[in-house]
Amino acid sequence: MYRKSNRAQLSIEEFYLPFGGQLLADNRWVKMAKLMPWDMIEDLYAETGGFVEDKKDGRPPVKARIAFGANYIKEQEGLTDRETLQYIAENPYVQYFLGLSAFETKPLFDHSMMARFRKRFTPEMMAKINEELYRRSNPPKPPDDGGNDGTMILDATAAPADIRYPTDLSLLNECRENTEAIIDEFWEASGISRRRQFYNRKKARAKYLKVAKQRRPRKQQIKQAIKEQLGFVEKNLEVLDSLSPEECDLMVWLKHLSRLETIRKVLKQQKEMMQTGSHTVEERIVNLRQPHVRPIVRGKVNAPVEFGQKVSISVVDGYTFIEKQSWDNFGEGITLIESAEKYKERHGVYPKAILV
Repeated sequence: MYRKSNRAQLSIEEFYLPFGGQLLADNRWVKMAKLMPWDMIEDLYAETGGFVEDKKDGRPPVKARIAFGANYIKEQEGLTDRETLQYIAENPYVQYFLGLSAFETKPLFDHSMMARFRKRFTPEMMAKINEELYRRSNPPKPPDDGGNDGTMILDATAAPADIRYPTDLSLLNECRENTEAIIDEFWEASGISRRRQFYNRKKARAKYLKVAKQRRPRKQQIKQAIKEQLGFVEKNLEVLDSLSPEECDLMVWLKHLSRLETIRKVLKQQKEMMQTGSHTVEERIVNLRQPHVRPIVRGKVNAPVEFGQKVSISVVDGYTFIEKQSWDNFGEGITLIESAEKYKERHGVYPKAILV
């Protein structure tokens, strides 16, 4: 169970430094500690649930201020998870920002916890915190007869996903390799003695490399190679579907269930594009490990298509607000009215100018 901490902000005079001295009031982390809506952050954090009940031999959950603050420091300084823990251990100002009462030289938690903290703070929670932070930094201005003199900038971008540039051929080759590995795992777990494949794996890979290694393969060569890899993946799925209940190790099956569903979707999409001669399909999968990633057509000279999440943002007084985000492409104009209405909620009036 999560227990809320004392919400009183520690003064800089009370923060204990073992090597003497006192924190400076004009430091950016001291200023941000006073500005940050810690009460809201802790309330939202406690509402997420999922905390392990208190145990005599168990450690209490990491405090919300530390969980949120550590990721804020990571993004603000552009650090990795490991570097963030090291940065915190070396800097008394960020420890004050995290709510500590004295300087600590040991890591506050293991770096692997950072990923768990990020999962607890959902996009909706981050939007609320961002709104409150903006409200504290920019109190509402009284409207005048000429309207607000503020300017809102609207733009859209794609947040690139960490994936290699996808091609249909490389994606199908990955499907073939994955299904081969899954078949091997079933055979080893269940001790099956019959034949695993109806084709030669080395020859299947050689056919892929023959085209993949070419600098500019002809369209007919690519089409033929895709057709061959489709056939190999189909045969592997048939082998897996033919396994009897006695031969299916439950743990292995559950382990690869999600991946196999993704591979079946890829196979269906690639066959559909092959039959229709099209290069597009609804909810097209371009990566097996991140099947939610979609191609976003941007029309840029160097990168006409980007792969990642599309984000529509508005910028007001240097603050950035996420108006809409989606893995699927969408028209940027649909957020204009909604963004203007949100601006009015913050300031009481509409912006004098909207730049798009």
